[in-house]
Amino acid sequence: SETSRKAEAGTALEPLVRKWYSEELGVQIAEAGTIRHDEYPFLAANIDGYIPGVCVWECKAYDFSTGQNWGEANTDQVPVHYWAQVQWYTGFAKLPYAVIVALDRGTMDYTCYEVKHDPETFALMIEQGVKFWNADVLAGVAPGLTTADTSRIAELFPEPTVAESLISTPELDAVIDEAMDLTNKVKPLND
Repeated sequence: SETSRKAEAGTALEPLVRKWYSEELGVQIAEAGTIRHDEYPFLAANIDGYIPGVCVWECKAYDFSTGQNWGEANTDQVPVHYWAQVQWYTGFAKLPYAVIVALDRGTMDYTCYEVKHDPETFALMIEQGVKFWNADVLAGVAPGLTTADTSRIAELFPEPTVAESLISTPELDAVIDEAMDLTNKVKPLND
């Protein structure tokens, strides 16, 4: 899909942006890899890099269709999902802020943003992560489906399959009703 190609291109461009940034500012960006939480090792962050003892370094890429989501350079005016992502990363790395280097794929210029760590937000994120781990992962409870899931299901299974006869039960009827509801939500998206 177009989205996955854009994500793949962004990942492929990251080493080049890292090189440009390092050369232009005269700083070294250390590899971070995966960092696990001290108390909850099932929680982890996979950080693009960091400037040792200074900040988290995160690289993003955008194009004409998403450029309006970014604010003024050297501010924290970044898309909210990136703001949340670097709250997680700065908390794990125990660093006071993150630099997000946003590459415009059209011009190949980048803009820098600085997002300060918010300990309160990080604490809430950890709380929710632990809650999810205990209530859902350990309990074997699958998360509910979202609209994005229905689109992916329709993509994977474009043609309905015909099952042999089934004996109706209240549980099976509930599953069929949910499947029909999902199908009805996906149809308008494909029209």
